Amino acid sequence: MDRFEYKYICTTFFSRTVLRQVEVYEREGWSLYSLAPTQFFIFGCGGTAGGMQAVMRRPLAQETGTRGA
Repeated sequence: MDRFEYKYICTTFFSRTVLRQVEVYEREGWSLYSLAPTQFFIFGCGGTAGGMQAVMRRPLAQETGTRGA
């Protein structure tokens, strides 16, 4: 895990928002690590709501050059 940087994206109601954010991050060099639906119950009205969560990751920059002796 130390070799990667992670971003967590989550919405409660709008799955498309997460998918748009994933697309933007992929253009910036991030890769999709995990994508899953979320669902919860809305008490009082007897319904459910669903959203989506995503985890993006990219490798950390590697050090270049030599270390001084």
